[in-house]
Amino acid sequence: MTHPRTTFRNALVAQLAAANVSGGNVKAARPSGNAVSDLPETRVFVLGETAERQGSCQPWLRRPLVVVHTQFTASPTTLDDQADANALAIEKAIEADTTLGGAAREILPPSTDIRFSEAGQNVGVVTLTYEVEFEGSPS
Repeated sequence: MTHPRTTFRNALVAQLAAANVSGGNVKAARPSGNAVSDLPETRVFVLGETAERQGSCQPWLRRPLVVVHTQFTASPTTLDDQADANALAIEKAIEADTTLGGAAREILPPSTDIRFSEAGQNVGVVTLTYEVEFEGSPS
């Protein structure tokens, strides 16, 4: 049996790659150092979870699903606009199927964090954290 984290991660990677986010350079992995030649890149990973039990029924569980998009641009003046455009592309790709092919009950809207390199490299990182709601056991 596949762990729910693996199912969600792989489903979202496939969904983002099919929408050509990051030119299809989407990986199921936590962020690590990136060479500029590897950018743009989007990584998907899952954090912990919370369970909400409704009486004696099966609990609804929520897992934070993090999407990290890293980009490089030749012009620092367009970095904000590119970060916003890439966040929008990710959001639209997810909105196309908020059940991840039926694996989840719903993906709830994200919190968004945008940061830029302070080393003068014209690198921006957009982090979108979604809540994936599903029915099942925490394992």
